[in-house]
Amino acid sequence: MSDRPTSIFPVVLHRGLTSIWLPTIYWGNIFLTGYLFPVDTVFGISAHHWDFIVGASGALILLFFRFRLNRKTGIQISILKVAAILAVGTLSATFLPLVIARLISGYVPLKSEIQDHLIFAPVGTLGQMFTMALAIGAVRFSRSLRNQVADDRLALAAIQVHLREELESKKSSLLQEINQMLAPVLATIQSGISSASSTIVPIIHNAIDGVVRPLSHTLDSQSETYRLENLKRQTIKRSISFKSIRDGFTQKADLRIAVSPWLSLTVYLLFPLLSLVYLYELEAFLKIGIPFLLISSISMLVFQKFAGERKVPTYQAFLISFFISIIQGALFGLNPAAHSDLYDQESISALTFSIILLTFMSAFFDLNLNRIRENSAAANVINQEIAHNISVVRQRLWYIHKRLSRQIHGGLQGELQAMALQLANNKEVRPEGLTAFLDKLNFGLLNEGFKEKSPDISEFLEELQEFWRGITSITYEVSADTSNHISANAILLECINEVIREAINNAIKHASATNISISISDLTGNLITLEVVNDVVKSESSASTDKGLGSKIYDEICQSWKLEQGKLESTLIATFAVDESFA
Repeated sequence: MSDRPTSIFPVVLHRGLTSIWLPTIYWGNIFLTGYLFPVDTVFGISAHHWDFIVGASGALILLFFRFRLNRKTGIQISILKVAAILAVGTLSATFLPLVIARLISGYVPLKSEIQDHLIFAPVGTLGQMFTMALAIGAVRFSRSLRNQVADDRLALAAIQVHLREELESKKSSLLQEINQMLAPVLATIQSGISSASSTIVPIIHNAIDGVVRPLSHTLDSQSETYRLENLKRQTIKRSISFKSIRDGFTQKADLRIAVSPWLSLTVYLLFPLLSLVYLYELEAFLKIGIPFLLISSISMLVFQKFAGERKVPTYQAFLISFFISIIQGALFGLNPAAHSDLYDQESISALTFSIILLTFMSAFFDLNLNRIRENSAAANVINQEIAHNISVVRQRLWYIHKRLSRQIHGGLQGELQAMALQLANNKEVRPEGLTAFLDKLNFGLLNEGFKEKSPDISEFLEELQEFWRGITSITYEVSADTSNHISANAILLECINEVIREAINNAIKHASATNISISISDLTGNLITLEVVNDVVKSESSASTDKGLGSKIYDEICQSWKLEQGKLESTLIATFAVDESFA
């Protein structure tokens, strides 16, 4: 899984500026909305030709920057680079149309016309480029994240299947390895005992030294080095279906995002109200714009207050947003001051339409931002679940190796040594126990249910206190519920015991610790956190940078861990995955 960026806006802006839709929509917006306004000529040429030139100039600049950004790798863009692109784009889209119009018509504009253009054009151009880049980027990023989350969910299911297969495959290979090595040796010993062979005692000793002990050590070392090397991230192609589209529209959304007050007010100022000032001077803004902004902001904030924490299907949020957009347009268009003979009613109608559109698009943008946040959170949850499942399998494999090693080293080796002593003293021996031992070993491996059981976590900690008494003081804190939770899971219990044992050994060996405190807490039901804090009496001056045995154990059986080393105190914090759902 890829890491998610800490801020979404650099990614959203990058997606917007690298989209072919940005120059296309920018040009279409400039050119087509010109038909809504009753202006015949601009700088000596047809108003429609002027709008075409203005839109094309900005679109060409945006295409140039799109080409440059697409040549570079990366998924986000710095704010400084965005500012530079928008500044260059705004200036180019402001001055280039003036030059082209002069070349086409030969018209020499008045000083007041130039001043008006240089005041209003940059603001409108900058506002359109920035807001369109944000809107398009939000849509693209939201869609890609939604697809990524859907892929991740499918990948999670595939990884879970893969992990189960990996676990069973490893158990089968272990079963085959153990039986190939032990079965012939045990059969020979059993046959020799039954036939009362005089060479059976040396055969038993040779079996212990040549097969049993090396096999035990091999299994023990494998538990520290085994990695899921064959596990690969699944790449799954999903077909677009009506179900996925329907699910997107029926997914619950916050009712408050049916309006976006602050974004709506911002785009009102950048587009329709700026156009109002451009067409009819500042007085029109004072008579029409200011009352509209006040009433509009109050109505949208009141709606959000009323909406509260309500959740509605997404399609209902869109319908409500469209209805509110109509209301905002009515608040502007029905203002009595707007119907004065001073203002052309076609231009007022055009501005009313732009307010309806901008209100709806602001809510649409806010909805996509909300989807981005939700999908990012969902992706993080899936990543954590994948890490949890992998950690659980590693714990189980480590547990299997350790148990097998102990069973063979302590159980089989002890039984063979006892048989050799009994035979040497001419005592009767029953060899059937060897076959029974191998059967029990196979059963324990296949079912992960070995006869040996670890002590309760509290009992284990008390044993450690007693063992290290006089050398270091050990205190621990674990609630009764957490203790029961851990002790009910044999694999988890064994893993935590191993890490505690290793952490104490390291603290005494490397820091000459005299005080060690152990804290175990249950975080969410599927994660256990262990914290081991020790004082530092004498720190090793030349510590190796290579990973030691302790680090390898932590990597193998902890989902995550970190060691914070200070001059006076060291802290090990480790988290353990609890196997409750993976099976």
